[in-house]
Amino acid sequence: MDNSQSVQQEPEEPKDGNLEVVKSKTIPRPWLKNYFLLLLSGMVGISVTVSVFAYYQLIEIGDVPPTKPEKIKRATPKVQTPLPPDSTNPLPVWMVIAIALCCGTGCLVIFRLLKLPKQV
Repeated sequence: MDNSQSVQQEPEEPKDGNLEVVKSKTIPRPWLKNYFLLLLSGMVGISVTVSVFAYYQLIEIGDVPPTKPEKIKRATPKVQTPLPPDSTNPLPVWMVIAIALCCGTGCLVIFRLLKLPKQV
């Protein structure tokens, strides 16, 4: 009745082809090493170009035709009736509690992650 057999699997050793693939992924490309400053200046240039284009598009007013000043009519002051005070709260209490709980939970999770021992 003793049909249990301990089966030990031998660890698979990487074949030569797999080892080359792993090595090629960890080594940076040679053009990246040789032309790093060109890549860095290209990234900075793209950022500056986009920023300048966005700035000029934001400050451009366009063609605005001049307007003639209107004559000011003398208005008689109207008596305004005071409005009743608005006693309704635009933000419900349950939403404030939900936001507080979410923030507290997020802080607790971050605190727990920072307290974890370093895994080597």
